[in-house]
Amino acid sequence: MFMATHMHFDPFLNEETVAEVRVHWKGPYHFGAPDGIVVNMTKDLVWVREGILPDYPNSRAPQFDFTNGQLVVPHPPTSREKIQEPFVREQQIDPKEYYPAAYFPHLLEEWPVESDLVVPVEALPDNLKDSMGAAWRQKQKNQKILEEQNK
Repeated sequence: MFMATHMHFDPFLNEETVAEVRVHWKGPYHFGAPDGIVVNMTKDLVWVREGILPDYPNSRAPQFDFTNGQLVVPHPPTSREKIQEPFVREQQIDPKEYYPAAYFPHLLEEWPVESDLVVPVEALPDNLKDSMGAAWRQKQKNQKILEEQNK
């Protein structure tokens, strides 16, 4: 199956997109948009469905505010064990079976501390600091402009 993902999903352009794909691909085709499309595959079957997304995720996203010179990642309000049936946990595939032998990351399966995770900004790699702090830097810049205008 061929799937187009990370694309602009526009009902007016979808027909044109399918026509263009069909010039090069005659097999099964599906849009991987809008967000939340799930593809299930076996050796014999492929089926596509819309994923079930919660209105309120389990834990909030990290708050990238470096005002205090630190990154604070909030402590999750609960654990996987408390919200997942034991049967689901028992079905977990050993990561060694699906990660390439040359690449096996350190997996963080349990929260490493008893409260929020606090990391000093100077301990963050530059590329992480740059990407994570973009919104905060823009907010600081806008705040400074507003303060100057209110003088």
